Amino acid sequence: MDTDILWAAVDTRRRYLVDLFETLTPQQWDTASLCAGWTVRDVAGHLTMLDMSTLDIVRLALRHPGSTNRLIHKGSQEIASRHSTEELVAKIRALIGSRRTFPGLGGMEALLDLHAHTLDVTLPLGIDPELPPDQLAPCADHVIGYAGGRHSKVFAHLPIDGVTLRATDTDWTHGTGPEASGRMQDLYLVVTGRRAGFDGVTGPGVAALRD
Repeated sequence: MDTDILWAAVDTRRRYLVDLFETLTPQQWDTASLCAGWTVRDVAGHLTMLDMSTLDIVRLALRHPGSTNRLIHKGSQEIASRHSTEELVAKIRALIGSRRTFPGLGGMEALLDLHAHTLDVTLPLGIDPELPPDQLAPCADHVIGYAGGRHSKVFAHLPIDGVTLRATDTDWTHGTGPEASGRMQDLYLVVTGRRAGFDGVTGPGVAALRD
């Protein structure tokens, strides 16, 4: 994906989330997201972490020692708890146009993270964000390409090995074996370890995914 197109997609996703968050009621902010133990507010807190300085991140890590996942989870909750919803929205809005990333990560990680977290907050709220299949496909390939490396540890693992994943709304397939097909959006949920994707996937391969 062209670099400018990639970052334009990142900005589109951030604008979508800002517009969504501005409409939420207090009850919706406290709704459980697709991430276990995370509320919608916690997800918003996570999305502001790029606004933090390196020193702030180090201090956050010292307060929440342990794995990267623990830092991300507990740190996001801490950020969410000490900022108003208006402040969280303002921080996300301020990132529109920024190409800043965490060390070792790039624009593709920014986009795939935003796609995943868009689904994390919208689906529990009964909203279909209708994410672009042509953007989700390369993001899915990127996640699969982690292949058990350190970046893959931020996602839950579902048994996609031995199953053919096939999108019905774009030209994308992965794997071999019994087929599980659905919208790219639902397959992206599966690839990123979110069982909510099962609701939109059909075929003989679904049983293997559920195991």
